Amino acid sequence: MLEYMCSNVQTALTTLRLGSRFTSILNDSSVGFYARRGNTPDPAVRKRSAGFVLLPGCRQVLTVSDLPVAVFAFSMATTTRGAPIPEKSALVGNPQFQEILKDSSSLTHKILQSIPGAHRSCVNVETLRLNSSENYKLVTLASTIGIPSAPALSALSDNFTLNTMLRHMLEGLQLHKDLLNHVLPRLEVKDMVIDLTHDLNDLSVQVLKMLKLAQREGVSKPNPTLGLALDLRGSYEVQVAIHLILVQLQGFEQDMDRCLRSLEQNPLEEEAEY
Repeated sequence: MLEYMCSNVQTALTTLRLGSRFTSILNDSSVGFYARRGNTPDPAVRKRSAGFVLLPGCRQVLTVSDLPVAVFAFSMATTTRGAPIPEKSALVGNPQFQEILKDSSSLTHKILQSIPGAHRSCVNVETLRLNSSENYKLVTLASTIGIPSAPALSALSDNFTLNTMLRHMLEGLQLHKDLLNHVLPRLEVKDMVIDLTHDLNDLSVQVLKMLKLAQREGVSKPNPTLGLALDLRGSYEVQVAIHLILVQLQGFEQDMDRCLRSLEQNPLEEEAEY
């Protein structure tokens, strides 16, 4: 799939906006995804080494933590060429659905704006920075601590329906709320993280409303994440855990924002930066 990402996206993508984290670089027959400006990893890094993946045919590397955004961007890009975009269901045009969608977008923006402050309030290890290019080095620690990956979000397609999109949103919100609540008792400063969990809960309520409209059968609230047990042996592990949870939550909420905007009847052309 990654090879296809670089070799088969054509000039139809020249006007595509991939968002604040990526820029599409178009040459004769391929698109290269550049990492965030100023955070370029060592170009000598090779495929699958030290948490990086080098996309064949591209001129840059991505960290593992960046791959969900790259895949999302690619899925959005490929809808401009090849198979047509599936028509949005009549439900999306429903005024009630659009009103809930608007509330969901507002809460998503609020969460994205709150994450940096929450990170500053509870992470006091200087090397743990929210948007650092060094975060890829902590991938192994994330696995050791036991932090699960967030559910994937993608553009609507025949294989990724509106119901699937909304369910993945619900599951991701529940996962991050559970992760934050798991670490919360070990934090010295809790207030902003507590506020964040409340906002995640409010957003879950709105997404659940949309899912109930999308499905005729009954829909229940998502259950707590099964088997969640973080290995927080010491204060450093606690700091790394809350840092990685907030980094992952930020990426998930950015993808949610893109998905929600794709469902708007009159989506804004510009994407907010967080």
